[in-house]
Amino acid sequence: MIFGSTNGPRVEFVTSDLGTSLETIVADQGSPVHIESINFCNKTGSAATVTLCKTDGASDHYYLHTFSIAAHEPYLFKEHAIVLTAGQTLRALAGTADAIDVSVIGIQAR
Repeated sequence: MIFGSTNGPRVEFVTSDLGTSLETIVADQGSPVHIESINFCNKTGSAATVTLCKTDGASDHYYLHTFSIAAHEPYLFKEHAIVLTAGQTLRALAGTADAIDVSVIGIQAR
């Protein structure tokens, strides 16, 4: 089942100071998580880039690749219905260390 029930609890995953290597922002939850939105916030005085992908350990699926976010601006990513199934994680990186904070809102399937 790709799309699990979306009547579970709403959960938030927060990552501060995103690094310059791909790091997990939503770990494997063991059951499906339907991602509603991802908010990236550039905390610096210069434009910064962000990369976002879903992985199952064998392959990556990129949603954003070196996407530029203006200085001191947020970017709300919600155009895609991302579903993380068991064994999948959501990962991201910033082009500049510590420039980006990330907040992910999802619904944990029951």
